[in-house]
Amino acid sequence: MNNYNQVSRKPNPRENANILSLLTFSYTGGLFRKALRRDLEEEDIYEVVNSCKSEPNGNRFERSWSVEREEKEHISLTGLLWKCFGWKFLFLGTIHLLWKIVSSIYEPEAIAKLVSYFNPGQTKLTFNDALFYGCLMIGLKFAQALYLQNYHIYLQQLAIQVTTAFCSLIYRKALRMTPSAMSDISLGNIITVMTKDVMVFEISITLFSDLWVEVVKLFLTCYLIYNKMGPSGFVGIACLCSVLPAQVYVGKLIKNLRLNLNRKTDERLQATQETLSAIKIIKMYTWEAVFSKNVEHKRTKEMRYLMKSFYLKSLNFVIGLFTSKVGLYALMMTYIYVSEVAEAEVIFYVMKCFKDLKHSIGILIPIGLGRGAEIIASANRINRVLNAEELESYDDNKYVKPRIKANNVTVKIKDRTILSNITTEIKRGLTVVTGPLGCGKSTLIKLFLKDFPISDGKLISEGAFSYSSQDPWLFPSSIRQNILFGEEYDPIRYQKVIKVCALEYDFELFEEGDQTIVADGGKNLSGGQQARINLARAIYKKSDIYLLDDPLHALDPSVQDFVYQNCIKEFLRDEYTILVTHNPKHKQGADHLILMRDGQIHFDGKMTDAKIDLMKEINIEQEEEIPAKISTSKDDSGVENNEKTKLISKDNGEKKKVYREIKKEGKVDSSVYFKYFSYGGGLFIFFLIFLLFVVSESSESYSSRLLTDWINIQQNMSNIKVRQNLLSNSTTIVAMEYKANYIIKLYTGMIVGSLIFDLINQYFFINFSRKASLNLHNNMIEKLTGAVMTFYDNYFIGNILNRFSQDLNSIDEHLPSTINMFMMILLGCVGVVALVSSVSWTFMVPAAILIAILLMLRNIYMPTARSLKRLSAATRSPLVGHLNASMEGITTIRANKAEKILIREFDRHQDLCTSARYMNFCIRKAFGFFMDILSATFLTFIVAKFLFLASDATSGDVGLAITKAASLTSLVQWALLQWSDLENNMTSVERVLEYTEVTQENYDGQELKNWPAKGSLSYSNVSLTYKHDKVLRDISFEVKPRHKIGIVGRTGAGKSSIISTLFRLYNYDGAILIDDVDIKTVSLKCLRKHISIIPQDPMLFHGTIRHNIDPLGEYTDTDIWTAIKKVHMTDHISTLDLPITDHGSNFSTGQRQLICLARAIIRQNKIVVLDEATANMDPETEFLVQKTIEDNFADCTLLIIAHRLKSILNCDKILVMEKGEIAEFDEPIMLMENKNSFFAKMLVSDGGSMATTPS
Repeated sequence: MNNYNQVSRKPNPRENANILSLLTFSYTGGLFRKALRRDLEEEDIYEVVNSCKSEPNGNRFERSWSVEREEKEHISLTGLLWKCFGWKFLFLGTIHLLWKIVSSIYEPEAIAKLVSYFNPGQTKLTFNDALFYGCLMIGLKFAQALYLQNYHIYLQQLAIQVTTAFCSLIYRKALRMTPSAMSDISLGNIITVMTKDVMVFEISITLFSDLWVEVVKLFLTCYLIYNKMGPSGFVGIACLCSVLPAQVYVGKLIKNLRLNLNRKTDERLQATQETLSAIKIIKMYTWEAVFSKNVEHKRTKEMRYLMKSFYLKSLNFVIGLFTSKVGLYALMMTYIYVSEVAEAEVIFYVMKCFKDLKHSIGILIPIGLGRGAEIIASANRINRVLNAEELESYDDNKYVKPRIKANNVTVKIKDRTILSNITTEIKRGLTVVTGPLGCGKSTLIKLFLKDFPISDGKLISEGAFSYSSQDPWLFPSSIRQNILFGEEYDPIRYQKVIKVCALEYDFELFEEGDQTIVADGGKNLSGGQQARINLARAIYKKSDIYLLDDPLHALDPSVQDFVYQNCIKEFLRDEYTILVTHNPKHKQGADHLILMRDGQIHFDGKMTDAKIDLMKEINIEQEEEIPAKISTSKDDSGVENNEKTKLISKDNGEKKKVYREIKKEGKVDSSVYFKYFSYGGGLFIFFLIFLLFVVSESSESYSSRLLTDWINIQQNMSNIKVRQNLLSNSTTIVAMEYKANYIIKLYTGMIVGSLIFDLINQYFFINFSRKASLNLHNNMIEKLTGAVMTFYDNYFIGNILNRFSQDLNSIDEHLPSTINMFMMILLGCVGVVALVSSVSWTFMVPAAILIAILLMLRNIYMPTARSLKRLSAATRSPLVGHLNASMEGITTIRANKAEKILIREFDRHQDLCTSARYMNFCIRKAFGFFMDILSATFLTFIVAKFLFLASDATSGDVGLAITKAASLTSLVQWALLQWSDLENNMTSVERVLEYTEVTQENYDGQELKNWPAKGSLSYSNVSLTYKHDKVLRDISFEVKPRHKIGIVGRTGAGKSSIISTLFRLYNYDGAILIDDVDIKTVSLKCLRKHISIIPQDPMLFHGTIRHNIDPLGEYTDTDIWTAIKKVHMTDHISTLDLPITDHGSNFSTGQRQLICLARAIIRQNKIVVLDEATANMDPETEFLVQKTIEDNFADCTLLIIAHRLKSILNCDKILVMEKGEIAEFDEPIMLMENKNSFFAKMLVSDGGSMATTPS
C-alpha cells in the first residue's frame, strides 16, 4: 500500500554514543543545532532504535499471546506484560530504589546538620563538618542530575516497547477477526484502543515504577521519622494515611467512569468516520446539520464522563495535598507538645522526610489510583479486542491441486442462518453464480474464501485465491500500487492486465497515469474506474482460483462486454473462475451455473441441464447473441490496443507520500492561545481563574513563611529556656509564646483557605477546559461537514481522524493538566523567590541569573521540541489511515494473503512515529539534564553563601533558604518543562484549528417556496474543471418538465460530473436553470433539498431504518412504511427501529439500494437523479424497481445514469457523453435508426439491437 520508496534514514546517534555522551546527552547536540537553523522535516527523523522496533516487539508479544491462549481460557494482560517485560521493569525499578534509599537517608541528614550548624550556641559541629554536609548535599544533587534523566530514558524505552508491541498485536488481531466480531468491534473502537488505551500503558509505566519504589521508600521514611522524633512522628503519618481508603474508593469510581468514557469515545469516532466517509451523499441529501449534531451529541455524552473523571481526580489530588499539610501541622504540634526543646535540626530533617511522604501519599498515590483505574478500564477494552473471535488459520501451501468442495455447509452469524445446506464442487472453467436480491451470492463467495466460520458441514477450499469485491475497495496510494498490491512488478503481465481491464485509455487521461494517487474510497475516480482497478488487482495476481463478485455491474455496456470477453473469457480461460452476475449474456457463456435462493443452492449444474421453469427463473433472454466488437479506436470505445505505453518509464520517478501533511513551522502563534481561551469562555474568565490561582498560591507561600517564623521562635524559646534554667514566667517567653500561638493560628487559616481556593480553582478550571474542548470539537465537525468537496479530494480520512482521535485526546486530557500545573508551578516559583529573598536580598541575583540561563536553554530546546511534536502528530496519520483502509478492505486482504505485507507496512508506519516520539523524549531529557546541572550549581552558590559569607544567619532562615532553593531549582525546571509541554500540546490545538478554517460552501441564496413547480432543466455553456483537468466542456442542453433523460457514455466521460454541477458540489462556469431560476442564486439547502438522488454507491448509516430514510424526522411512520412497501422491502424490514450496523452489512448491496430508493420516494421532489440505481439488482428486482420508478416518478423530471441501456430505452431523450462533451442528445428512436451514432454502437455491444422501439 506504500506509494513511496523506503527512505534510508540515519541511525539514531544514541545507538553508537559512548558512555560519556550517554551520561551528558551530548549526542543530541546535532539535532539541537539543526533545529535552530530550520524546522525539522520528516527526512530528519532517525531510524528507530533497535529496542523499540515494531516488528520484533510485535512478534515477541504475539508469540507469548499465542502460548497463553493455548494454555489458558482467560488471558491476563498483566501476566502477559510481566512475562515479556517484567524482569526489565523490575531491574530498572530496583536500581531506582537503591538511589532513592541513598538519597532518602543522606539528603535529610545533610540538610539537618547544615541547619544545626547555624543554631546559636551549638558546639557539636565544626566548620569542616558543615562543609562536609554541604558538599554531601551538593554532591547528591549533581549525582541525581547524571542519573535521573538517563534512568527515565531507559524506562521510556521499555514503555515504547510495550506500546509498539500492543499496537502491532492489535492490528494483526484485527486482520483475523470474524465478520460477527467486526460487527461488535467497530473501527472507531480499534482506533480508540490504539491511540488512547494503549497510550495509557505508556504514560503509566514511569508512574508505576515510581509508585512501587515510593511505597518501599515510604516505610523507610517512616522509620527515619520515628528514629528522629520517636512515636510522635506517627501522628503526621497517620494523618497522611487516613485518606487512603477514600482515595482507593474514588479510584474505583474513576475506573468505572473511564470504561463508560471510552465507550462514548468509540461511538463518537465511529460516527465521525461514518460522516466523513459519506460526506458527498450527506451533502446531496442536505443532512450536514443532522450528522454534525449527531457527532456533537455523542461528544457531549463523552465529555460528561470525562468531566466526572476530572472532578474525582482533582478531588483526590487536592485532598492528598491538604492532608499532607494537615499531617505536617499535626506532626509539629505533637513534637512541640511532647518535647521540652524544639530543635531546628530535627524540624528541618522531619520536614524534608515529610516532603517525600507528601510526594508519595499526597501526589503519587492519588495519581496512581486514578491511573490504575484507567489502566484497568483500558486493559478490559484491549482484552475485548484481543479475545474477539477470529478465523481459523490454515496453511495454503499444503495442497496438491486447487479445489473447492462444500458438503452440507451451514453458516450462522449471531444465531442468524445466512447460508444453509450448501453442497457444491467447483470445476475448472467459468462458474456463474446468480439469483435474486439478498439470496446469499456474495456470502457464498466469502464462504469459499473461509471468511465466515462454519456452523455445520464440511468445506474444502484449497488453492491460491484472487478476489474482486462487489463494492470496489481502493486504498490511498497510486493506482499502480492498488493493482500490484504487494506482488512483484511484471511489466508484460501488468500491461496485459490493464489492457484486458480497459484501463489504458483512463491512464492516458490522467496527468500522472497509473501513478495518480487514489483518494479515500476512490472518490476522485468514477465508479467504473474503481471497479476496473479493483478487478485488475484480482486478475494481476497469479492465482489458482479467481472469485469475482459482480465486478462488471458499474461499467457501461461496451466496456463491460469488452472486459467480459477479453478478461474473463480469454485471459482467465481454463482457470477456476467464479463470477457473480445478473447479466443474461454472462450466464449464457458459463461452463457451470449456480442459482441461489434464500441462502441455499437452488440449482447447480450446466445450463443445458436446467429445466424449463428453472430457465425462466434464471432469466435467460432468448435473443440473438451479437458478438462484441470493440474497435481499437479511442473514439469508438476508449480502449486502445497499442501495448507501447509510457507508463513503465515512470516507475523510477519520485513518488508522493500519500498521508503527508502540510506541517506548520516556527513557534505556535499567539493567536492559537487566544482562540483556545476564547473557546473556553474568553480571556476575562481565564484571568479570573488565574487570580484564584494567585490567591491560592499566595496563601501557600505565606504559610511557609509563617512556619519558618514559628520555627525560629520555637528555637529561640528553647535557647532562652536553656539559658534561664527553664524560668517559664519570663516576660520574653510569654511574649514569644503569644506570638507563636498567633502565627500557628494564622498558619491554620492559611491551610484551610488554600484548600477552599484549590477546590474552587479546580472546579472553574475544569469547566473552562471542558467548554474549550467541546467548542473546538463542535466547530471542527461543523466546518468539516460544511467544507467544499475539493477539501475532501485533497485530504484523506486518516489525516482527519487523527485530529479527532489523538489531537483531541491531547486537548481533552493533557492540555488542561499542563495549563493547570504550569500556573501552579509558575506562581510557586514566584513565591519561592520571594521567600528566599526574604532571608537575604542577595539571593535575588543568582536566582535571576539562573532563570535567565534556563530561559536561554528553553529557547534552544523549544524549536527542536516543537518540530518533533508536530512530526509526532503528522506521522500518526499514516497509522490511522492504514488501519482505516485495512478494515474497509479486510476480505480482499485476506483473499490475497496480503496480511504479512500490510503488517510489515504497519510496522514501518509505527516505527516512523515511534522514532519521532523517542527523539522528542531524548531531547526533553537532555533539556532536563542541563537544567539539573544548573540547579545544582545554584544550590552550590546558596550553600557557599551561608558557609562563607553569612555567619549571623539563623537556623530557621538557613533551613528555609536551602530547602526552598533546592525546591526552586526543581520548580523552575518543572515550570519550564510544563511551559514547553504547553506549547507542544498547543500544536494539537493548532492542528484542530486548521480544520475550523477550511473553505466553506456558500450556503447563501434565496429560499424559494413550491419550487420547482414544473421541473424544467437547462444547461448553458457549463464547464467544470477538476484538478486542472476540464471534465465538462461547454455543455448545453434543455430538459422539459416530466421528461426522462437517459445519460450514457463510457466510464469517465463526464456523466457523474453533470450531477455534481446540478447539486453544486463544485464551482462551475456557465448557467444551470431549474424552472428558469439560476441555481447559483438559490441557497444550497433549498437547491439540494428539492432534488432527490439514488446514488451509485448505496450508503446506509448506523442507526435505525427510520433514521436512514428520514433522519430529519419530517415524515410519519405511515409515510415511511408506504415508501418501504413501494420498494418491496417489507419482507426484510420488520420494524422501523431495525438497527443498521457497519454501513448496512446486514443487507445486501441491492437491498441497500432499495432503501436509498425509498429515501427518494418519500421526498416527492420534481427532479430525481438515478445514478446506476439498478446496477446491483437481479433482473426480477430490477423490473420491480423500474415499475416503482414509473409509478412514483411519473410526474417528475428524471435524470437516469445507466450502463444497462435497455433500462433507458423508454426515456424521452438520450444524452451521450464523450470526453466531457455532449456527443449526442436526441430521442432514442432517432439515435437507434442512425447506425453510425454512438448510442447505436453502444446498444449493439449491449446486445440490445433486438429491442423494440421505445414508446
